[in-house]
Amino acid sequence: MVYEAIPAALTLTGRDYSFEHRSMRVELVTVPSHGTLTEAGHPNRTLLPGDFLFANLTWPSVQALTLEYTGADDFFNWPATDWDGAARGDGDDAFTFRALSLEGDGLASVVRTQRVRVTNVNSATALAVPIDYEAKQSLYAYSSFAGDDDGLDEFPTTLVVSGVNVSAPDGDVDVVKVRIACEHGKVTINPADVDSLDFTSSAYCEHPTQNPSCKNPFGNGYAETVFLGTPSAVTTALDGFSYVCATSHVTDTCVVQVFDGAGGSCMPAALLNARRSGAKTTDATGAASSYLSPAAIAGGATGTAGAQCYASVFNFTVAVGDFAVVAFALSQPSCAYPYCLPLPYFLAIVLVLFVALASCCMTLQQRYQAELRALVGLDL
Repeated sequence: MVYEAIPAALTLTGRDYSFEHRSMRVELVTVPSHGTLTEAGHPNRTLLPGDFLFANLTWPSVQALTLEYTGADDFFNWPATDWDGAARGDGDDAFTFRALSLEGDGLASVVRTQRVRVTNVNSATALAVPIDYEAKQSLYAYSSFAGDDDGLDEFPTTLVVSGVNVSAPDGDVDVVKVRIACEHGKVTINPADVDSLDFTSSAYCEHPTQNPSCKNPFGNGYAETVFLGTPSAVTTALDGFSYVCATSHVTDTCVVQVFDGAGGSCMPAALLNARRSGAKTTDATGAASSYLSPAAIAGGATGTAGAQCYASVFNFTVAVGDFAVVAFALSQPSCAYPYCLPLPYFLAIVLVLFVALASCCMTLQQRYQAELRALVGLDL
């Protein structure tokens, strides 16, 4: 068994079956397109077309000459299909060789081809989101709007997250699990290519709440959404997903998680051997959904290797305001400064005027009493 990017030993055998019992040497005619070959005991010598092995095939033993094959990073040709059954087209990796007589008589065997099946080793899927969404976002609770107010562009009630990308070195050979959860608001994924996603595989959507079912993110959305899909289908689903919230005066925290592999918060190992099968099904509400088959890949092969669970996470926060406060301010009569001042400033001016008026009255009263005493000569 040869695994992606992991050195593996290959053996070549041969002998002269004629009555001459010749010893032979082995020549590499062509080398692999997606990997390298070295000879056992000579790890620093990468074999090239036309190179001869140091070890020879000598009579009478049927010797095994050992080569070491190392595939290129991210190259594999097994499984040969993506999760949805489409042929991958990676092709075989192979090399050719022949045996030549050591007698110097020019005798040589026919050229033989050795094909190499390289099994995929699960690699981490990466979730990328534009840096703009790392800062706190702001919008208004849709419940705080009334009538036609919900259409005001300057007071948005929906956050649309665009530019999301989910990339995997393995391509679409296996599915990943996606979880989106918010404390207060709800999310709705992009409905494009939704038929390529899976929302009903109860055996495969385990998550920390121990609810063993995927959650359909349509209609009004859900505070938590869980579904399965290939990286390319998940990219379509997440690119342009939307967020809304009915609760005002809160700062909401949301998390987007992409799980790849088996164990932990990921999926059962059997899913790495599964392929989508069957037609679309329809549930009681008439909503279409797909499902998975845990059957092993045809031929009894093991499918993707590697049980490590990888998680890629993106968090975003949203400050949710109350449009009712804004609507009250907008409803007040409009006027231009200085004829219309904010209420605190207006009250301060009134207070100052009141104090000045009271002081003036006291001064006038004192002057009047002084003049009256002077006229009558009395101490009032």
